[in-house]
Amino acid sequence: MVLKILTVADFFYPEVVGGGAIMAYEIMRELVSRGHSVTVLTRRQTDQPAVSDLDGMKIVRYKIAERQMLYPLGVMRARGEIKRLLDQEEFDLFNMHHASGGIAAILAQQKKRSVPAVFFFQGPWYKEAIANDDKFDEYESRAYKQLEMKYWMRKRVDRFILENCQAFVTLSDHMRKEALEICPGAADKHVKVPGGVDIDRFKTAQDIGAIREKLALPKDMIVLFTARRLARRMGLENLVQAMATVEKLRDDVMLVIGGRGELWDSLNAQIKRLGLKRTLMVGYISYDEVLPSYYQASDLFIMPSVTMEGFGLSTMESLACGTPVLGTPTGGTPEILQGILPDFILNSAQPEDIAKGIIEKLPVLRDAALQQRTRKFAEDFSWRRITDKVEDVFCNLVRTS
Repeated sequence: MVLKILTVADFFYPEVVGGGAIMAYEIMRELVSRGHSVTVLTRRQTDQPAVSDLDGMKIVRYKIAERQMLYPLGVMRARGEIKRLLDQEEFDLFNMHHASGGIAAILAQQKKRSVPAVFFFQGPWYKEAIANDDKFDEYESRAYKQLEMKYWMRKRVDRFILENCQAFVTLSDHMRKEALEICPGAADKHVKVPGGVDIDRFKTAQDIGAIREKLALPKDMIVLFTARRLARRMGLENLVQAMATVEKLRDDVMLVIGGRGELWDSLNAQIKRLGLKRTLMVGYISYDEVLPSYYQASDLFIMPSVTMEGFGLSTMESLACGTPVLGTPTGGTPEILQGILPDFILNSAQPEDIAKGIIEKLPVLRDAALQQRTRKFAEDFSWRRITDKVEDVFCNLVRTS
């Protein structure tokens, strides 16, 4: 069955580098390679053209105001673009990857009720906003009751989409639970499809010494690495605090932190305040050209998230490079590690548990057998295999609609 798919994604790679944007791109690109027709509607990030081609996909972009209070205008603009596309051609399926574009697609779907809609629920929009506003502890302590209006509206958007889509996908059992807390009646629409990895780009290295030399990393040190958006929910402050203990106990261990975000200044200040000498902030790391090299050059990747980790493509990317991952028991991370490195799941996201986990795992690093096992495990999550599952969901839904 050959499908004509209209994908609505607020963020789409390579214009945006992030888990949801990368997943949407990789799956759609793979579907195109199989003969399906894909049109993607996404936000215009800078000065890109309104319409262009990308790896066989038609990309249509619309403008949206950056101010949150103007989001409804952006939703209506997206809805208008979808209706315009529906006037131009027939589609077999709507595929939504983010909430604000998702509600626009559901509203526009009223014109084409015979066309099924699949929603990739990658996390509760309202909790993401709470975490980004650094109010996670406040709302968690009162079980998210009495939400502020801006959070309540986001929760209602997620619920509206879950109520009206014909199927929804989550990357982990944890996110299925989050979705059903918002919309308990949607359980029979659920399909679990994990995230994936480009196993050709992220792979084991033949000469780690040469890669370290290229990255200006010492060859005789144990290198810990993390690459995250510098936001509070990522747990980087706890990781830096943990390094205060690690640096006191070991003089052969260093941490490299890659990424950019609002915590850049405060993390650098924290490193200076703690007197850390082997904890480095390297800023933005190019996803295409440099990121694989950092995974390959490292002995251990740290996933220190404190909340809202739906899956963690970084975890799978590191494993594909043969580098083990030490992760907090948050979101989808334990579900991944349980299948390959169950003893690499930390007891908590607190600094003392992160430090304890790092110290305990140092003796088992640089093991060739461990590298081979992690790589083999990651190969089962290639985008080709993940797209097999997505393609089955799409085709079965179209057949039965």
